[in-house]
Amino acid sequence: MKIQLVSFFNSGRVQKYPAKHSLGMVRLAAYILEKRPEYQVALSSFPLDAPCESITGELLAAKVDIVALPGYIHTFEKSKVVCSMLEKNDDNILVVCGGPVVTALLGQPWSPRMLFVAGPGEEPLISICDQKAGSHGFSGRDLTRETGGQVYSQKSHSPDDIRQSIMRNGRTSPHHGMPLFSKQFLERIPCDDSKPGIWYETSRGCIYKCAFCGHGLTTPTPQNFDEKFIETEITNIGLMGIKKVFIVDPILGGNRARGKKVMCLFRDRAPGVACSAYMRPEFLDDEYVNILAESNIDELHIGIQSLNPGIPKSIRSNNLDMIQRWLPKLSSAVVPWRAELIVGLPGDTSEGLRDSIRFVVDILRPKYMYCYHLTILPGTQLERLLNRTDGGIWVKKLDTTNRITESSSYGKDELERMLIYSTAMSSLYNAICDSNGNSSSGISGFASLEALATGYIRGASKDELRMLREQRMDEYTEMWKGRI
Repeated sequence: MKIQLVSFFNSGRVQKYPAKHSLGMVRLAAYILEKRPEYQVALSSFPLDAPCESITGELLAAKVDIVALPGYIHTFEKSKVVCSMLEKNDDNILVVCGGPVVTALLGQPWSPRMLFVAGPGEEPLISICDQKAGSHGFSGRDLTRETGGQVYSQKSHSPDDIRQSIMRNGRTSPHHGMPLFSKQFLERIPCDDSKPGIWYETSRGCIYKCAFCGHGLTTPTPQNFDEKFIETEITNIGLMGIKKVFIVDPILGGNRARGKKVMCLFRDRAPGVACSAYMRPEFLDDEYVNILAESNIDELHIGIQSLNPGIPKSIRSNNLDMIQRWLPKLSSAVVPWRAELIVGLPGDTSEGLRDSIRFVVDILRPKYMYCYHLTILPGTQLERLLNRTDGGIWVKKLDTTNRITESSSYGKDELERMLIYSTAMSSLYNAICDSNGNSSSGISGFASLEALATGYIRGASKDELRMLREQRMDEYTEMWKGRI
């Protein structure tokens, strides 16, 4: 039995995010290797803009029995085309797709032979491999509502069946295979291309229920990996000489105590690794700030989203008192962190966004500031507000990108102004920090920053305004460096 686990990566961002294999596929490889050592498992990665013909050709040449494709919002169109090409050229290949937007994929025209996995994929993939090994022609056509288990096809289950199945998953720790980058793992999976950077996790799921977040789609109950297991993996990462680690826990470590232990482990067992991680200010305390200041944190991502009180707590929940108390302390301790805002939250306005940016610039003073265009992930609470007409909170989106175009609190033109303004302000802020040795001390204040940004916007060409609206952050950060 030969299984090929496929990842797609953004070639335009490979310098900043060098990890080419998705963490999900790496975890699946480790699980299969431990549970079914007789099976042959391989990882492969392709640029997201690579021609589907060349991807398909390489997979066909590998002569595999099963191909697993990623089901993320930015990859599923690619996966759908590759799936079709594989099945057209080889009737024996079984294609499996897994990821957070699988429930949305079932409503699209995929092959009836295709299999889907929603939620944690370790045990379902083992089941698929075993059934394929026992019956060479096994496919989605063989599934019924009774026999599918955690595996689905276009005809065997409805999206509601899948959602209910995921919600019944009450595990407190994830399934896992052998430790990543252990001697046994590396003997089977060559990983030299992982040395520039990897995705990593110590926990899954989040205790918060923000309407736009997709973490609850696959892990409704927060789950933490065993601490001794994590210690072994972090030790392996240090010994392997990996340069960057992007910790994708929704909140570093899953809770305050585990987060502290994780950062101490990286500091002591993998000191040469530059770590990025996500944090909520509610989890910080003085000890945590000191640990972060002494650790090898390269960038701590903190989602402030917006400070506008007009945004309902059902959309986003943040604690202004904790933000005011702890985030300036991170800046004073020279912990490299970045404030992340969201443009387009229902309930927000141009003035509300402007006030949030002012607060970040004048009070919080992070290393970086990023403003992201709100995107509707399939299956989230935010999707339920799409095109509502009952007079309550509603949003509209672009079908091609799932990005918000207007809402109950702002129109299309106002959102475009919000996007243009926020990109100009955040890219200018970041350029000044970069030019000043990654420090916000070069920022004289919100008023002077806004005067520069709005002056540029007034004189910008149509193409320049389009680039701002598209949030071409890296390009504009470099542009500002040539002006300031």
